Amino acid sequence: MIVTKNPGGWNIFFHRSHALLAFKIGFKMSESLWPLPEYRLDGLSAITDHDNGQPKWNKSDNLTKAGAPLDFRQPSPMHLKYVKSLISECLHKSAFMTLMVSMHCCSIYKNQSSKEVVKFLRELEELSETIGKHLNLKKEDINECYRIVRFCDELSLTLCQGDLPKMGRKIQVEPLPGMEENFISKDEDGIITLDNWCFDQSEFKLSAEFYTAKKLKYISDHELISEIPLGKPMFEEFYFKKL
Repeated sequence: MIVTKNPGGWNIFFHRSHALLAFKIGFKMSESLWPLPEYRLDGLSAITDHDNGQPKWNKSDNLTKAGAPLDFRQPSPMHLKYVKSLISECLHKSAFMTLMVSMHCCSIYKNQSSKEVVKFLRELEELSETIGKHLNLKKEDINECYRIVRFCDELSLTLCQGDLPKMGRKIQVEPLPGMEENFISKDEDGIITLDNWCFDQSEFKLSAEFYTAKKLKYISDHELISEIPLGKPMFEEFYFKKL
């Protein structure tokens, strides 16, 4: 979950909602940015499915020790069983999608020291190399495609976390293929823009679903999820415009 504090409690974006927002960002991007246009849809599928390995609600896995909703940024071990299941599901859908998701897993879990995780990440690297060779793809093109996946993921997280500074101050985002750097900002009217515009449309709106929780402390995941009216979300809207 992506959890932020609000005056009355917590805002909660589920990871699958964040992934859907990342997909929407990728879908709006210019197709010409993809080094391998024939794999664009597979890459977009990797963006929307990359967080499907998150564990299901169970006991108190989604609560802090103090009983608050657990934000994903707080240190936690890789849930190896769920990530292995995710890779298996990807393999039954698309080799290129598996390649992108495997690279993403290796990137986000690279600092974990568990022997099982280290072994699994090594297996993912070998799988990625095998897929790349089988599809006869250049490593440079593969890496550039992953930069798009990474850009969409990080921009979505930034938006869901509410991390964009106000009054036009800029922060750096993941640069896309052909770019050395890129910056994003939001003006006093809430309009979001990038120094290097990468979208087909000159202006558009995106939204992401979230829920609110009011208690400061929960006894179990069940108590937290029972308070969340699934199917009746609130919406955070994001307005993009090329300046």
